[in-house]
Amino acid sequence: MTILVTGAGGFVGCHIVEALARAFPGELLVAADAAPPDAVATRLFGAIGERCLAVPLDVTDRHAVATVVSAYRPTLVVHAAAVTPTPEQERANPIRIMDVNLGGLACVLDAAGRSPGVRRVLSISSTGVFGPGVGVDGPVDETVDPRPSHLYGVSKRAGEDLLRRWCELTGVSGASFRLGTIFGRHERPTPHRGRLSAVANLLAAGRGGRVAVLHGGAVVRDWLDGDDLGDAMARVAAAPSLAHPVYNLVGERRSFGDIAAMAAAAGIASRWVDDPAAADVALLASDVRAEASPARFVAEFGPVARAPLSDAIRRFAAAPAGEAAA
Repeated sequence: MTILVTGAGGFVGCHIVEALARAFPGELLVAADAAPPDAVATRLFGAIGERCLAVPLDVTDRHAVATVVSAYRPTLVVHAAAVTPTPEQERANPIRIMDVNLGGLACVLDAAGRSPGVRRVLSISSTGVFGPGVGVDGPVDETVDPRPSHLYGVSKRAGEDLLRRWCELTGVSGASFRLGTIFGRHERPTPHRGRLSAVANLLAAGRGGRVAVLHGGAVVRDWLDGDDLGDAMARVAAAPSLAHPVYNLVGERRSFGDIAAMAAAAGIASRWVDDPAAADVALLASDVRAEASPARFVAEFGPVARAPLSDAIRRFAAAPAGEAAA
């Protein structure tokens, strides 16, 4: 068995590679990314050993993707390559966002469809597909029309439809997984991910005896540790079949105030201010995401998180930034 992970050097990709290496000992892992492995990715891939191959790959390059798939003949493809843009980046370069997030998936599926060994394709989507007003009055499941409002959500929603139809045409098993707020080890800025989670920013602001200055304690989001995400995706990869084309894969829904309290219990002090401009970390009303129900995922694969959210934050607080060690 050979496993191909695109976007493998990014925050989410690193967690997925690490979890798959544990779940499938002895199998070859092709860790593909457009950017050369940084210190975190290099350390992680090196810890896995010779069965983890770091391969340069721009998923928008159809020929390059076809060459990699042809050379390694993966059985499983996990597509995590994506651009997570800021609003400024969305305005400045919308074509690049669509090229990577939708065009890149199209290139991967085209190559996978021509490779007889591919048995399953898993694609990383986002709860960012849910537009304004969706999921604000209670949990929504995968049957609800998400109505995305920004390019990132549009590209991810289109990618879900693309993968679903490709699976229908080819008969290959596949599904998209809508991630909410992910935080944890391996988190650092990368070429395709300039923003860190509020949890990472809170811990960074409060390390070294400092007091983190926060705004937006009432803002509620779902929060999932990257280790739990990786474990969840490994269970999906090992499952004999997939019953649905899309799954919400989200963690516990709590306020930012609750997160700060958990960080305080882990030794990270903070205080609150009314002015967001005066805060180290500010969450605004616009940062509230839809309440996506993980019931479909839980029913099929078991609990999303393996430990309480407070334990995950304590682990993260104890780990150096970008730590690659388990």
